[in-house]
Amino acid sequence: MLVQIQMNDPSEARDFTLFADVPGDFNPDVDWLDGNSPAHPFFDNHSRIQRIIGSIKNNLFHNTILGCQAILDTLPQPRPQNVATLRQSLIEKPELWRAILSAQKYGVVYLVSRSDARQYFWPLVQENAAEADEIDAYLRGDATAVRAINYAVYQLVTKGGFKVDNPTSFVPPNAISCIGKRHIAVRKGDFEKSIEEVLKNPNPLYDLHDFAHLTMATMSSELFGNKYFSDFVKLDPSLTALIRSPGMRTGRGPKVSDGILFSEFLTELFTHEAEEATKKQKHHTYGSITETMASRLADYLIGRRALQHSSTRKMIEVDKPITPTQLAVLAQNKAYELTASEIEQRFFTRGGFDDDERDLLVAMTARQRIESLATSRRWLYFEVRNTTKHRAQKEAYRLVAMHYLERGVEVDLCKKILENITYEDWQRGERLNLWSLVVQSHNITTK
Repeated sequence: MLVQIQMNDPSEARDFTLFADVPGDFNPDVDWLDGNSPAHPFFDNHSRIQRIIGSIKNNLFHNTILGCQAILDTLPQPRPQNVATLRQSLIEKPELWRAILSAQKYGVVYLVSRSDARQYFWPLVQENAAEADEIDAYLRGDATAVRAINYAVYQLVTKGGFKVDNPTSFVPPNAISCIGKRHIAVRKGDFEKSIEEVLKNPNPLYDLHDFAHLTMATMSSELFGNKYFSDFVKLDPSLTALIRSPGMRTGRGPKVSDGILFSEFLTELFTHEAEEATKKQKHHTYGSITETMASRLADYLIGRRALQHSSTRKMIEVDKPITPTQLAVLAQNKAYELTASEIEQRFFTRGGFDDDERDLLVAMTARQRIESLATSRRWLYFEVRNTTKHRAQKEAYRLVAMHYLERGVEVDLCKKILENITYEDWQRGERLNLWSLVVQSHNITTK
């Protein structure tokens, strides 16, 4: 029996110029900022996406408001003169606080989405401009917003009704690995801190991108929930290193690891191509910049060219072409990472570091950020960079699989990699986890 899935219609595909405004009828609940629906199952199910994101964000902001309350209650004496006003405002206008909290920067993320800004927050902050600015000033001081969000994530994980696993490996520090609906994995020690310790920490403890993963794992645990602890953990350490990516910043680790490909080579490639497009020396669409990066990365993977390493500025080339087995390990990981990046624009807004002028929101007040996103019809620099890099990485894997297939190299495995990348296996009703396939293949060859 075939699985019925929702995919975008290729006949309706459009390709907009890099950083261009999409048409004026753009609806952030339905449309996507490159003009196309991402080519993954269920991404056209807009109402379900909004329900899942709404549920996660409502729980997150319920706890963030409680975090603000806890911080206000623990302010040292003498308290600020406006503390009574702030406490009353928090009780009477929690939605206004939610709006201003959403527009604060946490790491490189603003939790406000374009949909949030347009439908709910912009009218609210316009009607309460003076109060909104007072809340904004308070939340920016003493890292109050960051501490409240730290509190919220901690409470959500420890008291949010999730099934929580504590694997002994393959969970990064303070990360939330998302397995399925209300099913996560964390390092046990990361969530054994006292709530007072969490509230006092002025630095972002968590990566809010994990909530994009939670959205996708809730959409379909089979397709988008991570399989690190059921399948990846069984791989040989030389293969797990491709995802763990040791030494990627120095260039001394595996030369085909996910980290070095994504964070070093593709960042360098994107920066160059985007700068050329900005200078009008090269016309780029979202499709063409993805294709350019993918082609160059594929050439690197099969040993045809060197690429510049962003951190060391050195040119690096592989010692030998990537193997189909290595390719399978990387492609399975990209099935999780790309889809989480695609869904981000529905959940939040990705920015850059505080000193990076390419983040146009960083110098704005919370009200200005909300207004800007409420009227936005343009994919911002760091949003584009993150998602097109992921797309290029996946496309490069497809190109390499095709390269080997055409030359008769490990034909069966390359066919399965291609079927995984294009969801052909899922459409047939037999989604195959490539990590599991590699493990099975290794067991057969070693018997």
